[in-house]
Amino acid sequence: MIKHRYNWQLNRSAGGILNFRVSWDNGHCACKFSSGFRVDETKWSQDAQRCKANTTHPNNISAAVINRRMSEYETAADSIFLDYYNKGEIPNVEDFKKAFLLATGKVAQQDDCHSSPLLIAAFNQFRSIVCTQNNWSDNTQKNFASLAFHLKRFNSKLSVAEFDKTQMRLFHNYMIENHYNNNTIRKIFKSLRQFVKWLIENNYEIGDAEQYTMRIKGLQDNHVVVYLTWEELLHLYAMPIKEHYLEQARDVFCFCCFTSLRYSDVANLHRSDVKPNTIEVITQKTAEPLSIDLNNYSRAILSKYKDRVFEDNRALPVCSNQKMNSFLKEVAKQAKLDTEIRKVHYSGSQRIENVYKKWELITTHCGRRTFIVNALYLGIPAEVVMKWTGHADYKAMKPYIAIVDDLKSREMQKFNIGLPAT
Repeated sequence: MIKHRYNWQLNRSAGGILNFRVSWDNGHCACKFSSGFRVDETKWSQDAQRCKANTTHPNNISAAVINRRMSEYETAADSIFLDYYNKGEIPNVEDFKKAFLLATGKVAQQDDCHSSPLLIAAFNQFRSIVCTQNNWSDNTQKNFASLAFHLKRFNSKLSVAEFDKTQMRLFHNYMIENHYNNNTIRKIFKSLRQFVKWLIENNYEIGDAEQYTMRIKGLQDNHVVVYLTWEELLHLYAMPIKEHYLEQARDVFCFCCFTSLRYSDVANLHRSDVKPNTIEVITQKTAEPLSIDLNNYSRAILSKYKDRVFEDNRALPVCSNQKMNSFLKEVAKQAKLDTEIRKVHYSGSQRIENVYKKWELITTHCGRRTFIVNALYLGIPAEVVMKWTGHADYKAMKPYIAIVDDLKSREMQKFNIGLPAT
């Protein structure tokens, strides 16, 4: 991915207009876009780069609506940088602006050539209606925003009536030609089929797109779960760090490793959520209440920051997810987490293999994975782990159980030293 930076800025002289600034190429290229929303400065979190949850802003616009627009802008920009990276190019400012305006629907689409509505116009209507009906999570909104971007780039003039099996196949080829791996293509088509189903249910005159079938090679079997072993976790937890900001990032990450919290939940953890023996949270992703027991490690981290004052009475010094992921890679590199991890994926029928150092792949979500793997490895029953993590069914735990079974099998082989097999 092309290295880039996002910054959301409030233009106070313009009544609090929220602007999106993007910079790349070591700061040599930058441009700014208006979100179209005004934000109440007292209800804005500069650290999280989001409107504070459950707040209302000028013109009675909710924080959820504004934050959703922000996520769509970031997803559109990410997709543009990924496309240029795949082409081996760095966009200039004008090309990026054009691509961004098209991706976010700021460039008007012409519908003169079709009596049938444009596919992208119908898709935007689908998003606005179904998002509210189904109360989409932030991740779901990002997935559909990504699909909107790809549909525009694929063929912004395509009408609903023209959308058939042939166009589905061409769209599939477009994804492969732009070097998206098969797991990404599968997710995109899963969202696309939801849209096609909605078109049919709402009596649009559409081609036979729902009849398109495809075989996608090398899906979940090649998915690599990145986590820290118990030894790596304890080493990271106790390691002295000179840089204050890296130390804080390490502590927050370790807290996730010892509690199973997602980044969104630890970022929203208030001191009032911390009880004598548990933390009580309503998860951002599923809106489910969770009660997670504290252990000595999670208690020690909370105690370390108990006398510090954070915005909105937060319990821990959590920075933005983008900064956290960047800081964690620095911390993991200092900790010499150099185990090589081989990742294999497919783009169409092409097998692509890359080898990384573990520190290169560390993100905030690795904390949750680390908790699950180590909890199972330490012998805690899966049913108990699921009550802490909020997993609704046993199926979600199967990949982690497979990892632990493999770890235990390898440990058993240590007994074979000095005695040949019979």
